[in-house]
Amino acid sequence: MKSILLLIAIGFLFIGCATQEHASERWEYKVASPGPGGTSFEEKFLNDAGQDGWVLVQRDERGRYIFKRPKK
Repeated sequence: MKSILLLIAIGFLFIGCATQEHASERWEYKVASPGPGGTSFEEKFLNDAGQDGWVLVQRDERGRYIFKRPKK
């Protein structure tokens, strides 16, 4: 019985540590359209955003890219 309670307590400890770390992280978001220019322009646009620390979250139905990155 003691070992089961100990495992449960350890499990809650790890869950608490993981959620606190993510809760303190702040994000900023960016919505952008790459404009005309074809695939090579889009690749450069996405690579440039990645170099600036932006992570692509989604591309919406209007062709806009939605990015996020940790707030500085």
